[in-house]
Amino acid sequence: SAYLRNAKFVMSRSAALAVAKLKDKDDHYLWQPSVIAGEPDKLFNYPVYISDSMPTVAAGSNSIIFGDFKKAVRLGMNANTYIVRDAITAFPKVELLFSKLFDITLLDSRALKIMQFAS
Repeated sequence: SAYLRNAKFVMSRSAALAVAKLKDKDDHYLWQPSVIAGEPDKLFNYPVYISDSMPTVAAGSNSIIFGDFKKAVRLGMNANTYIVRDAITAFPKVELLFSKLFDITLLDSRALKIMQFAS
């Protein structure tokens, strides 16, 4: 209960499609679409965010995460910026590709629950 105040759902698009079809015993949908622009949809009155990085729905897939991400993980940025010169693909022009590394540190594993789809 200490993590529920700022809890959110993060799921793949295919998981969102599957969950949006669920109904309660009174035949009401559990998924609550947003009526305000910029506000996320809700599930059990918690915000739902769609991530293309999450695995698609399959037997045994971990396609939904629920919890307080601020208490669970810390996102840090590496001080190095990498520059790669690409003179081949855009010949005769020269392209510069910039990249930066990010670190994710798990602070509290109790703040997140990973939901697995059954077969």
